[in-house]
Amino acid sequence: MTELYLIRHAKSQGNLEGIFQGRVDMPLCREGEEQLEKLALRCRDIPFDAVYTSPLQRAYQTALAVCRFHPLQPIAEPELTEISVGEWSGRPIAWLREHEPEPFECWYETPHLFQAPGGEAMSEVRERVVGAVLRILRENEGKTVGVVSHGCAIWNFLSYACGQPIEEMKSLKVPGNTSVSRVTMDGTGRLTVDYMADAGHIGQGVTRDENFSR
Repeated sequence: MTELYLIRHAKSQGNLEGIFQGRVDMPLCREGEEQLEKLALRCRDIPFDAVYTSPLQRAYQTALAVCRFHPLQPIAEPELTEISVGEWSGRPIAWLREHEPEPFECWYETPHLFQAPGGEAMSEVRERVVGAVLRILRENEGKTVGVVSHGCAIWNFLSYACGQPIEEMKSLKVPGNTSVSRVTMDGTGRLTVDYMADAGHIGQGVTRDENFSR
């Protein structure tokens, strides 16, 4: 049995300010830094053999906290990065709602069809992230691994692990900051989602980003 812990990064400055970040490399905010202390304690007793992370600083900082009580260094994996939102990168969500109402509504209503101008299609995100995580699991068969990534990236993998076609991904909400989801893979490659979006360590139980990922 291979164990996977999917962890969303702590709250970033972009999350705080309501920015559609995509791959804009924004740091954690003060609240996010405080969340890391509790996340590190949560992860202390998980017997990680390896921890992989998106290279964006909000994820990498979170991965360092995950590794704090383990003799590990995070392994940066570019394919775990967030969706590219092209021309919308760094735009305030309020601005997008006002100036790009119809295409932005797709993010909420038909996310499987979403693609920002000059950005990555949701189907491309799913293929990229699922491929990367499955490769990590195959390379660590029988071990316990952590993957620190972003809301949209984790959302896509969890939808896949639940056996959903991409058209049904809207039925899941994006996990909240520092939330932990656990997935296991048996010897045949079958995935089981044990739990999703648990953030009890920061006193929030199951957390989901109602704005979806940023």
